[in-house]
Amino acid sequence: ATLVLSVSAAVTSTTTASICSAQLPYSWNGNVYTSAGTYKDTLTNAAGCDSIATLVLSVSAAVTSTTTASICSAQLPYSWNGQAYNAPGTYSVKLTNAAGCDSIASLILTLQEISVSVNSPSICADGGAASIIATPNPAGNYTYVWTVPAGVPDPGNVADFTTDKAGTYSVVITNENGCTATASGVLNATPTAAFAETNDVCAGSSTTVKILLSGTPPFQITYSDGTNTYNVNSITTNTYQFTVTPQTTSTYSILSVRDAKCSNSNITSTVTVTVYPTEASVRYQTITTPPNTPVQLNARNFGSAYTYKWRPAFGLNNYSIINPVFNYDRTTEYLIDITSPAGCPITDTILIRVNELAAPLLKSDLFVPKAWSPNRDGHNDKLYPLTVNIAELKYFRIFNRWGQLVFETNIIGHGWDGIYKMEPQVMDVYTWTVEAIGVDGVYYKRSGNSVLLR
Repeated sequence: ATLVLSVSAAVTSTTTASICSAQLPYSWNGNVYTSAGTYKDTLTNAAGCDSIATLVLSVSAAVTSTTTASICSAQLPYSWNGQAYNAPGTYSVKLTNAAGCDSIASLILTLQEISVSVNSPSICADGGAASIIATPNPAGNYTYVWTVPAGVPDPGNVADFTTDKAGTYSVVITNENGCTATASGVLNATPTAAFAETNDVCAGSSTTVKILLSGTPPFQITYSDGTNTYNVNSITTNTYQFTVTPQTTSTYSILSVRDAKCSNSNITSTVTVTVYPTEASVRYQTITTPPNTPVQLNARNFGSAYTYKWRPAFGLNNYSIINPVFNYDRTTEYLIDITSPAGCPITDTILIRVNELAAPLLKSDLFVPKAWSPNRDGHNDKLYPLTVNIAELKYFRIFNRWGQLVFETNIIGHGWDGIYKMEPQVMDVYTWTVEAIGVDGVYYKRSGNSVLLR
């Protein structure tokens, strides 16, 4: 007997598979695998013997990466993985890694927001100077580059400095990453107020006080007359004036001023209005002298600031001093015009009687000019009777064309300056009447018209 014995060896095989995690589950020989590992499967080969198959499965995981970038707004657009980004946010992109699997890359893009303010919105110089302060946000280390008005020294790389010049101050700040921010502030000039020169006044008269202002209208001022305090609002021009009628010498002080932007209470401007008392006119005692004999005359002495003018000018060595010398051969009556520094008029009268042998009887008379021009030039400023040896002026009255009494006096040498109820009267024809008694004892009564010229 012959036995032919054939033995078929078991067959083995190994399959190696490398996949991406996204390819799971993995199918092999009718089986499904969900994770990496080494798997065996027993099969039957063609000879009917076992065939051991082995699967070596490796799984490559997806790769993820995150990039964080913080940039300045001026650095937009931002380039990343071949893409340009114009706004902050979180962005993702799918790539392929070396294993051929997906690689998810993420970008977290943020902007470094910085800002700066300069004493926003505006500042005022207090007492002539102010601090310019740049305040960055957030706080940190910055460089500062200033742009200042002409004439102001460059303050350099500082966050604040002091200046007294009005204008616009701008700053550019830069952080360590090169981010910049810009801001500006305005330094407004401190408003000022000062009195202009003013006139002294006669008692009972008024004058105008003027205040000069600087700054941006409208203005508000506070001033005092030493007794009361006054507030004036809504002044739209750089000059403000008001009328005063002080009874005594008064000093006016500015306490504060405010304009549309700033205020100033550090003001020292004052002005004094001197009030000169009004004096009644007098008639001096008559002086009798031989003809052509020097006689010392003396007017009332009110002080060196007063001026004197004797009318008429003849018969005197000087008609514009307080004490002229009379040397003449005719009896003369003089009007002495005495004027205070404020222009307050006083008119005194003196009669110088010259004794002459067989001298003719003195003759009196009076005249009123046909026109006058009250323009304060020192010539023909007032309308009054021109008297010749008049002992007493009963009255001198002036009427306008409607019959209103606009002026009246009984003092020789006093006249009308064209002012009625504190208002200059218009150029017109005015009617006058006058009554007087002469040294010759004659009673004089006259009337007529005169023209006010302007």
